Amino acid sequence: MTDLYRGWVSGRIIQMAKDDPELVLEVIKQLKSSGEIAVDELAHIERIARRWVKIAQDNLGKAQRQSCGGSFAFAKSCAILSKRSGLTSPRA
Repeated sequence: MTDLYRGWVSGRIIQMAKDDPELVLEVIKQLKSSGEIAVDELAHIERIARRWVKIAQDNLGKAQRQSCGGSFAFAKSCAILSKRSGLTSPRA
């Protein structure tokens, strides 16, 4: 039962790192600065979160270059949707 719970928690944390990587990075930073976790304790989760931040930034850049509707807010939403769907263009 404990292994099942650990697997569930691990999966949930990884999903959070994908869904809101900035929040996950901020929480890890606060936990490290308060001494609640060791410096290298959540390194794997940090790598996942940083990778998703980079993906979101890349998708935002692609959406802006493709003139996704002309507005920044629309371009950002297109970038988020394309990240989730795997598309490079919302028109694809």
